[in-house]
Order: sequence, then C-alpha cells, then structure tokens
Amino acid sequence: MENQQATELLEKYEKGLCTPQERAIVETWFTKELAKHNLVSADIDYESKEAEIYRNLPHSAKYRHLRPRLIAAVAASVLILLTAGFYFFTTYTTRQEQERAIAQLKPGSDKAILTLSDGKKIVLNDSGNGTLSEKKNVRIIKNKSGDITFQNTGSGTPGQEAASNTLSIPRGGQWHIVLADGTHVWLNSASSLTFPDVFNGARREVFLSGEASFEVAADKQHPFIVHSRLQETEVLGTHFNINSYIDEPFVVTTVMSGKVRVSGGRGSLVLNPDQQCLSSGETFHSRTVKAEDAVAWRHNLFQFSGADIYTVMRQFARWYDVDVEFRGRFQKNQFTGRISRGVAASEVFGMLRRYGITVKVENRKVIVSGAE
Repeated sequence: MENQQATELLEKYEKGLCTPQERAIVETWFTKELAKHNLVSADIDYESKEAEIYRNLPHSAKYRHLRPRLIAAVAASVLILLTAGFYFFTTYTTRQEQERAIAQLKPGSDKAILTLSDGKKIVLNDSGNGTLSEKKNVRIIKNKSGDITFQNTGSGTPGQEAASNTLSIPRGGQWHIVLADGTHVWLNSASSLTFPDVFNGARREVFLSGEASFEVAADKQHPFIVHSRLQETEVLGTHFNINSYIDEPFVVTTVMSGKVRVSGGRGSLVLNPDQQCLSSGETFHSRTVKAEDAVAWRHNLFQFSGADIYTVMRQFARWYDVDVEFRGRFQKNQFTGRISRGVAASEVFGMLRRYGITVKVENRKVIVSGAE
C-alpha cells in the first residue's frame, strides 16, 4: 500500500467516515505506539490529524502530558504500520490465491476414448463393464479393472483386411488395452494407438503417437511392428517402451526384456535389455540405462536419473494437464529420484523449491523460474 492510501485512511478517520474495522486499526495502533516518537514524515499534515485521533481515543488512553510533536511522531508510526499492514495483507492474499490455483491442478487418472472402425466413440472411463461392442471377428470387453480386451472370435473371413480402431488418451489420462493377439499395451497421457480388430497379415502392425509400453505376445512367424514418429520398431516377443511425443527432442525406445530392432532414417539398431535408443530421424544413438525409469509411469511414478527441469516438467504438464513456461537459467541433469504421480501438485512444487526453483501458477499455466 502507498503512503497516499494510508493518508486517505487518516483523513477518513478525521471526517468520521471510517468503517468500524478501519477505526479500530487506527486507534489500536495509535495507542500501542504512543511511546515511540522517533519517526516523523514531512509528507503529511499531522498537526490536524493528530488532535482528531487523540480526541477519539478512549479516556484512559489520553496521555495529556504528551507534547504535540510526540503525537505527530506517533502518527507517523501509525502511518508506517498501516502501510506495512496493507503490504502483508496483500502478500497474504496473493499467497492464498496461489494456494487456490495450485489446488486446482489435479493429478491424472484413467481416461480414454476408443474410436471404432465405424466411427463410434466410446468414453471408456464412463462406460460400464462387460461387452462394449461385437463385430464379425472380434468382441470388445471391459473387465472389472477397467482393462479393454479385443477378443478374437475367429468368425471373420481369413485374409480379409481388418478394420482399424484408435485408442486416444487425453492429457491427464492413461489406459491399458489387450490387443487381439494377446499383446498388452499401456498408453500414457496425450497418446494414441491405432490398431486392427485382429491381425490377419504377415506382420502385426500398430501406429503410435505419444508414449506406450508394450508386452508383445510371442509369435515368431508374425513380427510385431510399431510405427511411430521418426522410426519403426520391430519385435518378435518382448517388453519395451517407446516415447515418441512430438515435444521431446528424441524418440526414445527402451527395452526391458527380449530384443527389438529400431529402423528409420539411414539405418537400424538392435537393442537388448536395459538398452535405450535415442532417434533423431537421421541418426541413432544407444546407451545403457535403468530400464525401470522408462516404465515408472506404468507404476504411477515419476522416476528420474539425472534429468533436467525441462524433462521433469514435460512429464508433469502432460499428467496434470497444464502448460509450462520457463524463465531464467537452470542447472543441467539435477533431478534424481522418484515421486508418486498421485500426489498433489503442491508436493511436486515443494520438491522443485528444494532445488532453488520457484513456481507460480496463473490459471492452468505453471511458470517455472530459475536463476536470472
């Protein structure tokens, strides 16, 4: 609060226009500060205001032996205290607003939309358990755990082209699906998978946008192919994870078990367990990693080993469905550890503050600030 505003409050007091709360502030602080007379301001005419405040004080508080200059000094103290009081009130209000804004940032949950080949859309998190749809060659079932299974009924015509379906996961969502060949797929937030009702051809092919973890049913005669941004991943039977979000600098493929071949651009690369491929579209780079970090999201965890703030916040943004703005400079590769994806956003922000990073929330935008 500016001194002018405090002056206006004193003028309201003199004219008898204060609210009961404003009057109490002036009189209480005046009484408490009578003995402090070392603060004088030349910016306000206290000679008229001091007498008005003094006249309105309770009789027991009227120290008639005080000199006018002392009362003027006390009035200056009141002004300063009023200014400080309004400053702290404003700060407190801002803090409350931040707490309310942060409380609105909820962690993600199971949410997905299944679009069938005929265009029908099923909101899976709102649908009941049991059979969701049945076609000539496949039955789509939702079990008690919420998992979706495409059950091959074998009633279709051999060799016919299978119809395609798309499972779409919004920001702040995730889902698990079992394809017709028995392959398990876990999709992370802001991702989608396009796949056939049944696999009829020589290759089992699916198309991924975003991130998914696969446990592929073994079938040496029919390799499983995942088409994603910048690359193609071929497996026979294995457990692996592909992160192909468009806002990530690389497409990252990590193998938990078995073996995969990643192809694209100018060549290919074979990965074994605990190996990871970083693909830029033109080149591949492999490295040894803790494969569990790549699939921690499946176990409702954020887990990092030497990650930078940008990596951390990209994951946070997708799961809590927010936008992120970065300001200032940040240390590289400073985050190692794990935290539940089910915690309140305030806990994540508390972790960041321990690293010297400040966070401010404006609606659904998170402003992350480092060193200037």
